[in-house]
Amino acid sequence: QTETGGRERLWGPRRPHRGAEGRRVLSGARLRLDVWLWRARFFKTRSLATAAVERGVFVERNGQSRKVDKASAAVEPGDGVSFRQGETLRTVRVLAHGERRGPAAEARGLYEDLGEESEDP
Repeated sequence: QTETGGRERLWGPRRPHRGAEGRRVLSGARLRLDVWLWRARFFKTRSLATAAVERGVFVERNGQSRKVDKASAAVEPGDGVSFRQGETLRTVRVLAHGERRGPAAEARGLYEDLGEESEDP
């Protein structure tokens, strides 16, 4: 403990980390895809969100779309996300990360729905 009675951080101060492209990313600039899908209330549990990502989700950033199958993939505001929710293909634009998994009204503020396409055999 410190002289003021608080505990010291064991591993030093928090620092920015490096993103996938080697750029410095400040904490909070990106969020895991499975966490965002769960916070936006597309899936009831993080496990269900993770399973959906592992089946394949398309993320569009800067006009380029790529298939993502790892739940740890990052999303940021402005990204487009396309995924299957049951029999429905959902396409949304990320507007915000959100601080928590809140009520449905709060979750609707995290994305813009770009249209639903149902699959008809």
